[in-house]
Order: sequence, then C-alpha cells, then structure tokens
Amino acid sequence: MINRIKNSLLSFLILLLIQTQGFTQTIIKHPNSTQNLNERWKWAEKKSKESEHQNGFWIGYSINRLMGENSYTGSFNSDRSWKEKSLAEIVYGKRIKPLEENLTDDQKVRKAAKRVLEELENPNKPGKKILKEVAFLFRFDKSSKDISEVKISNLLLPVDLDNVPLIWIGKTNDAETIDKNGTKGSLH
Repeated sequence: MINRIKNSLLSFLILLLIQTQGFTQTIIKHPNSTQNLNERWKWAEKKSKESEHQNGFWIGYSINRLMGENSYTGSFNSDRSWKEKSLAEIVYGKRIKPLEENLTDDQKVRKAAKRVLEELENPNKPGKKILKEVAFLFRFDKSSKDISEVKISNLLLPVDLDNVPLIWIGKTNDAETIDKNGTKGSLH
C-alpha cells in the first residue's frame, strides 16, 4: 500500500514538473518492443481504455526505410520546422540534427546549386539512399473505435499531435506492417 502511494506521488510530481516546463505532450511507451506488432497494438488499445483521454489518443510505431538522402515523408513548410521539436525528440527525448542545420545560408544555397547541377549533368544517376526512421501515427477519437486520422512522417520532422496522448509501440519491420500482397500484415 505504501509503495502504491509513493509511486502515485512520484508520478504526480513528474507530471507536475513536465507541465511547469511547458511540455504537455503525453507519451506512453510500450515496455517490450521485441513483441510482435499485433501484441503491442493490443497493449496500446488496452492502455487507451485505462485512462480518460478527453480528445482521443494516437497509436504510433516506426520502421526503417531506405530513402533519398534529401527526401522526407511528412510535412514541413520552412526553416522554422527545424527549430520545432521533432517526433524523435518527443518520442526518444533526443534531438537529431538535420545535416543542413549546421550550414550557413550561403553554404545551403551552394549545396543546393551543386545538387541541381549534378542532376542536370547525370539525369539517370540514382541519388544517394540512406536509412531513415519513418513513423506511422493513427489517431482515435475517444467516442469511436475507428481511426480518425493517419500521419506518416520521418522522425526528424516535427509533427503536430494536438497535445493528444501518443501511445508509442516502438519500431518494427516492414513485414509486420504490410505483407507481400499489399495488405495489412499482423494488424488485422
């Protein structure tokens, strides 16, 4: 009983500290990312029912995807996006700086011009590909069991979650998300 009270008090104090720091995004993380995605999804659904989320909740996970070095999935509209918290910062608590961030404006322009000239000189040359972590985010309204919104984004980009709690079930592989016939894998 005393341990339960201590844990409740500690949770309250941590929540209070987070709110006083101006960070209101709630993240609930799955404790075992080695479970299959279907089991983690069921856990997230159960977690969503344990507490009252007045405005609904998100369930999210990620995969590694081979992408063009200068390509992104998601949305951002200006340099100010790089100054906002990225999804990686929200989920993992660490800042991942884009390669471009450390360059001066002059260096950014030169790099972009060089890239365009190389593409013009070698139009059939494939661009450099690197692994990037991409998140799949599914929003559920409290009043419905149906998905009300889906967002797909590189973790490097900021994502507006409307201060609705995110239940993060971790990283998985492509096969668990989509099978070879293009239908859902484990998430039936």
